[in-house]
Amino acid sequence: MTRLATILTVLLLAAPGDAFGQAANAPPVTARRIRVAVDDAVTFLRALQQPDGSIHANYNPDGETALAALTMLAAGGSPASDDQLRKALDWLAAREPNNTYVRGIRANVWEYALRKVPYDKRIRELLKTDYEWLLAALGDREGWRYNMQSRDWDNSCSQYGVLGIWAAARAGFEPGEKFWQTMSKHFRDCQSADGGWSYTRGGSTPNMATAGLASMFLVFDTYHGRTCYSRQSPRTFTEGEASEVLASIERGMNWLGSAPGNKDDGYYLYGIERTGVARGRQRNSTVRPQFAPARARHTRVFGFDLSLDTALVFDRCPLSCDLSRCNVRGKADFRPGLCDHDGRDKRVVAQVFNSRIPPPV
Repeated sequence: MTRLATILTVLLLAAPGDAFGQAANAPPVTARRIRVAVDDAVTFLRALQQPDGSIHANYNPDGETALAALTMLAAGGSPASDDQLRKALDWLAAREPNNTYVRGIRANVWEYALRKVPYDKRIRELLKTDYEWLLAALGDREGWRYNMQSRDWDNSCSQYGVLGIWAAARAGFEPGEKFWQTMSKHFRDCQSADGGWSYTRGGSTPNMATAGLASMFLVFDTYHGRTCYSRQSPRTFTEGEASEVLASIERGMNWLGSAPGNKDDGYYLYGIERTGVARGRQRNSTVRPQFAPARARHTRVFGFDLSLDTALVFDRCPLSCDLSRCNVRGKADFRPGLCDHDGRDKRVVAQVFNSRIPPPV
């Protein structure tokens, strides 16, 4: 196993005993251990930077550099003050990849960079370019494939297309209702009978279940979540397509919670993270409290997948927990409004908690 494959697999929540699958004799998870692991991972990624600004290990320079830049941004870097990050962004800006994965990830890079430098017109224009590319690559189909010329689809490429459009939507680029309706129908139609998802159709896998779930959470939040619940409209989320999306999500969470994912697979771990980030945006507590985790302060989680090599820099917790309270008090705080620890979440997150933790250096 390579150094990058073992550099970072960090527990996300300090919980008592083995309530989340953590061994009773495991060392406590502290803010220091997480911070040290994040800093070590970012240092390692910086050491991979080439003279031209790219960051890669000769697998896919475009995709690897995009993921590395996203990691550096999520870990606190800013293009206004970080020369290495700015050099990586400049290298990315000059590329014209014909690849859905890269365009989707890169859209998230530009959106994250805009959080740090919100008035940078060049970065906003770069985000617009990737947003328009993704919409053009989708065309009138139900999902994405690898490149602009593709005429079929798969759920792996499609989730990255959705993530790219979502990033652009956060920055003010609106794809319209038809887009979200298309994604809603696609991921509901191809959901397996057991509640999971596959690469296209057929047997469910944990990796593709995270793809389906993350996409469905975004569909609900970005499209159906715009309809406000009120006394005059009490069945807003219990009838029609919105209720079908929620039922799909519930089936998917139940399936993923009982499925043994590969904890050495960066694609899977990043999928768990994306599902947690997407789920953390649900606020419809009046109607469906199980889909309404609190928007508390989250320990940052973000993923980096370098071919078979993996480093994770955490941007958010899959559970909506105020980890600063957990770490300061030395135990998890289960009070309502801080955490949403239902049985499904415990099973899903246990798959991450059972991963190995490198000791702090």
